[in-house]
Amino acid sequence: MRLNKTIRSLLAIGIVLLCAFVAVLPFFGKGFLPTHDGEFHFIRFAEFFRMLQTGYLFPRWAPTINSGYGLPVFEFMYPFANYISSVLHVFGMEFVEGFKISSALGYLIAVLFCFLWLKKRFGLFPAVIGTIASSYVPYWFVELFVRGAIGEVWAIAFVFMALWSIEIKRPVLFAVTITGIILSHNILTIIFGPFLILYLLWRRDWKWIWFMLLGAGLAAWFWLPAIMESRYMVGLNTVNYKDHFASIAELLIPSWGTAFSGPGYIADKMSFQIGIGPILWMISAGILILSKRITGKQKREVLGLFILIVLVLFMTLPQSTVIWELIPFMTYIQHPWRFLVYLIPITAYIAALMSSSIRNKWIVVIVAIVSIAVAFSYTRGAVYEPRNDAYYLTNPNFIDSASSMGNSLSTIWTSWKENRSLSIVTDIFNNPLSVVVQKERYLDRLYQVNLEAPLVVRLHILYFPGWTVFVDGKQATIDFASNGTLDVAVPAGTHIIHAEMIETPTRRIADWLSITSLVITGGLGILLYRKGKNP
Repeated sequence: MRLNKTIRSLLAIGIVLLCAFVAVLPFFGKGFLPTHDGEFHFIRFAEFFRMLQTGYLFPRWAPTINSGYGLPVFEFMYPFANYISSVLHVFGMEFVEGFKISSALGYLIAVLFCFLWLKKRFGLFPAVIGTIASSYVPYWFVELFVRGAIGEVWAIAFVFMALWSIEIKRPVLFAVTITGIILSHNILTIIFGPFLILYLLWRRDWKWIWFMLLGAGLAAWFWLPAIMESRYMVGLNTVNYKDHFASIAELLIPSWGTAFSGPGYIADKMSFQIGIGPILWMISAGILILSKRITGKQKREVLGLFILIVLVLFMTLPQSTVIWELIPFMTYIQHPWRFLVYLIPITAYIAALMSSSIRNKWIVVIVAIVSIAVAFSYTRGAVYEPRNDAYYLTNPNFIDSASSMGNSLSTIWTSWKENRSLSIVTDIFNNPLSVVVQKERYLDRLYQVNLEAPLVVRLHILYFPGWTVFVDGKQATIDFASNGTLDVAVPAGTHIIHAEMIETPTRRIADWLSITSLVITGGLGILLYRKGKNP
């Protein structure tokens, strides 16, 4: 008996999600999965949640790290994964577990929307094959099990949502997915932006580029201050891209390691491989072209993808240095091997295209099974004894850190603060003063001090534009050059010192740009809906 369309679709979704779930099954276990970035995220999750809990819905400041001096971490570090973690924490999940679940969830959502995109483009069977092929591209497991790049995982999920929204002709939804990509990962926005523009032009939907700009406007509250105020920070980019090129041998020869990339890591260096599965799909596509089994539009599509693959792989090699030096913003990508992320959607498309073109469907089924088999071992790495939040949130090595590699992140006025102050209000020699705390929110603090003589009072808060200090209601001049903290001159007697983080002009412009974009997006959605079109 032939199954109806809905049941077949649900069965197909079940198959692809089951294959994907098996890959990320370790994330649902009790053990701790060591990754490059994971432990930094645990602390950031906790800081972000503290800010949300206190009423700051769009946090820019991490209040208790950096030995209690705080840092504007969230003005520059992608926030979406932090929101997901906070929601999971509200439902009782610890941040360590939340990192694992969020990583797996991002991957599974990416797989789901990859399937929906390919199903709309090619049909049911090609979508199943293409999605399975894509979900077992080795670079997926570099992101998940080696790097712990949770922001990149969610960005890839939003890329697939964007591709799906283009296929189903929903421009407002497309704008929202662009916002999701930006908020998920700054760098992958730079990498995937040109790809999405090319896809729109190829699909002859070039007018949708305006919705792409609208999506960027919705996220302006994050990216605009991050760009404009990055000049006040050090340690945002400590990577020399020239140390992170791959070699042709590393791209072609399957390998696996959990160490970092770079000249000092050889024996256990992380993998830069294309992967046996993607290579098999590329070879299959080449054979079909040479045998003339695909012609016309499909042939042009495959040839276009081959050109894109060559360009992407070239950008990972040292021979591309001239391009990296020619285009200024390329240095923000940091690691040339990040371009391997393109293999995930490209493999999906090639596999689906092959599955829709070849008559003998068992051939593509066998290649899909081989793709799983050759990459499956990458999903079963080291697992440590379970760790909970207390392991990190009571450990000075983490809570007193700058939540960055080598504790390099700080402002241009001071380095990372290695030692905590005994009191948040002291003189410049760190001697405690007679203080009555009247209000102490993370970004709004009110203290009463009693001074026997005029004194420079030091608030042990890292200075960053936006911090403003008032003495008895009058704005005081902050001397941040000497120590990088909020130092103000206060006369003798009893005085009220009020320190508050306010929005800078740049942040206000960014906020209004996001609000305006939100109004336009909502208005367009309502207008399209009333006209009987999909928003």
